[in-house]
Amino acid sequence: MSLANLLVRDVTILRAGTGTDRYGNAVPNWATATSSTTTGRMVRGSEAEIEGDRDELQTTWTLRLPALTDITGYDRVVIDGTTYEVFGAPNHPWTPRGELHVRVPLRLVQG
Repeated sequence: MSLANLLVRDVTILRAGTGTDRYGNAVPNWATATSSTTTGRMVRGSEAEIEGDRDELQTTWTLRLPALTDITGYDRVVIDGTTYEVFGAPNHPWTPRGELHVRVPLRLVQG
């Protein structure tokens, strides 16, 4: 079975616009984000509960996307109405025939 047959989830990639903070520095502006759509496959990674000033549950995932998908480590993705942040640089595995797919580390933080 090819990877293309496994990419069955609808994925929206969000890329923040640019704004400025009160000091004039460039900051991401998610209110002006642009979006693109593709398909992908998610695999659950790890889960951790962090206790302290506030309880927090962090879950990591790996998202596989079609080869040559435009995604960066600063983007977010929406899958089934849930927004995940890209947590690290996407990996682009290559063979002599070209890029296989894109592996994207995701993190969901609740709390």
